[in-house]
Amino acid sequence: MADATYRITVDEISLGATPAGSAVVLDGGRQAEIVALPGGSYRIFLGHQVLTGYAVAQDPATKTLTVAAGGYTFTCRLQDRLDQVLEKFGLSGGAAAKVADLKAPMPGLVRRILVQPGQAVEKGTPLLVLEAMKMENMIKAQAAATVGKIAVAEGDKVEKGAVLIGF
Repeated sequence: MADATYRITVDEISLGATPAGSAVVLDGGRQAEIVALPGGSYRIFLGHQVLTGYAVAQDPATKTLTVAAGGYTFTCRLQDRLDQVLEKFGLSGGAAAKVADLKAPMPGLVRRILVQPGQAVEKGTPLLVLEAMKMENMIKAQAAATVGKIAVAEGDKVEKGAVLIGF
């Protein structure tokens, strides 16, 4: 596992993987392979067991994927070499920093809301349109995150600093 490019943690069990393939070796020497299938499902080969599952949750900010297979739920976290180095120096929260709530940069009128609660967004994803001084301003995500509560509705007037979307 020392030569592994990626470290994958599945429910606290560390796995090693190379970018050339998805084969991994579990602690204790058991072979495992995780293969992504069309439609968000996965086939997991664990020793002589074959489980077919599907993604039930994904969080790009923390690089986690939750897969349900064979009556079990597995939470997988992928760490590339940079993530591993940061963790070694006690900086493991760097890639998964908490994204602050989105606040109104100016007073205005909420024209359109472009996201839904639970939606994963990447940096630069349009979130909503805020009209101020007869101009429409596209408000975009400042970092990768998952939309939590939407605190406003279309047509709401907001003051500068009002919370628009929680992450």
